[in-house]
Amino acid sequence: MNEKISNTIALKQQIINELEKLSLDVEESVTNDIRFRIETKHWYGYSEPFLKKDRHILDVSKDTMQSILSSAIEKEKERIEKLIDMEIQKRIGGK
Repeated sequence: MNEKISNTIALKQQIINELEKLSLDVEESVTNDIRFRIETKHWYGYSEPFLKKDRHILDVSKDTMQSILSSAIEKEKERIEKLIDMEIQKRIGGK
């Protein structure tokens, strides 16, 4: 299998594994409210730049978060299938 395709499939599978772990954490939550925190860092200023951390908190329901995660997992699986199909077509066409 082409190394680039193999690496991409491995990356997609890693993403799926992380999303599934997150989905399990959401599923096991005792409450229906899920808090999702995003922290980003940005450079600000010109003469004396400084690194600032921005925090964003999203409050969503358990059902909404599960729906988002399920959709993301499904899309990653579809991408893996397309990559496998591309490799099959490449091998068939190359013979």
